[in-house]
Amino acid sequence: MASNRFKGTVILTEAAVRALNEKPLSKVESMVLWHLVITLPVTGAVTSNASLGETLAITRTRMSQTMKLLCEIGFLLRGPKIGVSYHYKLNAAFIKVLS
Repeated sequence: MASNRFKGTVILTEAAVRALNEKPLSKVESMVLWHLVITLPVTGAVTSNASLGETLAITRTRMSQTMKLLCEIGFLLRGPKIGVSYHYKLNAAFIKVLS
């Protein structure tokens, strides 16, 4: 987990609530999403599925499936590949983080 304690307010938009009603997240998917909410800056960051999976004790395969699903649902936006890792950011249409 991040060494700094998360300080801020997280707001789920109406679009996020609708998405969760249509496709509820599993425990693992929720754990990954909320970990990313507290660790990714709003502008995005480079993260590898392997290191994130290691941090959360999730297999690479499950991490890949989870990240793909979170992008498909709309919670995350996947940017270009930087080295061997993708650039992810929170979708502001779904999640607002206030300082």
